[in-house]
Amino acid sequence: MRNRTIWQRRGLAVAVISVLLVLVTACTEDELTASRASVASVSLSPAGATMLTGDRLRLTATLLDADRDTLLSRQIAWSVSDEGVASVDETGLVTAVAAGAATVTATSEGIAGSMLLSVEKKPEPVGFIGYADPAARFTACGICHAEEQTEWRGTNHSEAWAGLQTSDLAEEGCELCHTVTERGNAVEQIGGYELTSDQRFYDVQCESCHGPGQAHAVAADPGAEPPHASIAEGGGMTSGCGECHTFLEQPQLEEWEQSVMAQIPNYAIAAATDDACLDCHEGKTALMKRFGVTADYAEKAEDSPLPIVCVVCHDPHSSEFEADLRVSPSDTADHLCLRCHAHRATPPSQAGPHAAQGSLLLGNGGYTPPGYEDQVDAGRHVTAHGPVRNLRLCVTCHLPKFSGASLYRYTGHTFDAIPCQDSRGEVTPGPCPDEERYFQACARSGCHGGPGFAMAVDYWGRWARHNQLLDQLWLDSDGDRVIDATDGGLLAQLVALGDTLQFVFTDDSVTLGEGALWNAQLAFTADRTHFADGEVLGMRFSANKSSGNGVHNPFLLEALLLTSIKALEEFLEARR
Repeated sequence: MRNRTIWQRRGLAVAVISVLLVLVTACTEDELTASRASVASVSLSPAGATMLTGDRLRLTATLLDADRDTLLSRQIAWSVSDEGVASVDETGLVTAVAAGAATVTATSEGIAGSMLLSVEKKPEPVGFIGYADPAARFTACGICHAEEQTEWRGTNHSEAWAGLQTSDLAEEGCELCHTVTERGNAVEQIGGYELTSDQRFYDVQCESCHGPGQAHAVAADPGAEPPHASIAEGGGMTSGCGECHTFLEQPQLEEWEQSVMAQIPNYAIAAATDDACLDCHEGKTALMKRFGVTADYAEKAEDSPLPIVCVVCHDPHSSEFEADLRVSPSDTADHLCLRCHAHRATPPSQAGPHAAQGSLLLGNGGYTPPGYEDQVDAGRHVTAHGPVRNLRLCVTCHLPKFSGASLYRYTGHTFDAIPCQDSRGEVTPGPCPDEERYFQACARSGCHGGPGFAMAVDYWGRWARHNQLLDQLWLDSDGDRVIDATDGGLLAQLVALGDTLQFVFTDDSVTLGEGALWNAQLAFTADRTHFADGEVLGMRFSANKSSGNGVHNPFLLEALLLTSIKALEEFLEARR
């Protein structure tokens, strides 16, 4: 009996404690609910979105209380106004269903936040094929075009995707130029890798330039017109090399547009002079005449001229030479630049010297007066700018590469040996003072000590020396660009003799007067331009800046000027 009483008491105590715990718990929950901050606003991010059909996008709902503090761990209900346009799950993941507009709403504790969603129809595939075998990097085009496939396999374009993966400068969006997309061809809607992210579109393949190949590959008519690549270039174009080789990391297009290569007026002047000039002044003619290219391309049958575009120098199908160039940039026997820039270095010619830079660089060119070989050390004619010490020839000076502010890189495609720079180090169109030019290329490999030394001593100093010698030949005292007896210099004294046979530019003979003038035209500088365009004894003469202010071979030019001066002095002395 006593034991039963004890257990009864214990049971009653347990019951009382349980009731008290329930009461305390209930009070605590009520107090917490009463004190917890309420949701005052709901905002969604991104605030507005445009999606393509089939795409997914996860939205984020941010809950704030009246004090603008963020609230966490609250229940959120998601809904969409038109499930025919899009759907949304309990986590805020939106799936675009069909083109249209719908409102997506997130609700918590009776407070709602909404955003407008626009859905556009995903473009249909545009007929890109890509790799037939991605692992082997074998293009579908290569099934028929085996030779082109083999050549392309050695180019930088064939390694574009792998190169991007190892680059420490890659950022979002770079993939579009390292894969087959609408970049570089006539397609304007998204396609290829941008549409599918498929590895069969890795690398810059045939279709990157030629456009979609599916229609051509399955054409019922075997003779159907194939997709031709465009070779035209220019800002704002939706095809061509410039769609990718542009801006920050690869600003070749912007640089090229500053260069004389891009200028159609050069073509107009050449066309008005002689059709033969088009070989070097018009893109389509240069391709055929200078490089033997007879393949078809989009602009081939058009009447409008092209400037010297990228593919004139670069062969997108071949890697035989560096940078996929058509010809070696270092072979003195057949040099890329010298196919045009070694045109007319020796007389006679009615038009004077023209594009003689390459000839001078190799130690050739000019008129050699009587006694020339006895007075000149021929070994000095091939200077350090030539192949003895400068194995890369034109490339060393005319394609300097450097980095400027931010991610800016200069690739050398203005082709200016000493380009103008702004305060951030970025190349700008000239003209500009020499102090604002990039002389660092002159100082590489210890050639000219340093940029300042190269400018002040080797450039200005050589320029001044040439001007001194040029003035001994002709000082245009009255500034009329006519060599007459009232001017200073030996050529003016020669004119004073009245020997009209000394300046006849229409025959094949070369007199001492004509030869001396020719050498001066090879060496003239930017502030002695009367040698570029003038008159003597009723005969017009002209020359382009063939020697680039005398830098292509300063020793040879000085020797030509000195021996011309000496020969004229002796001739005039004998006639007095």
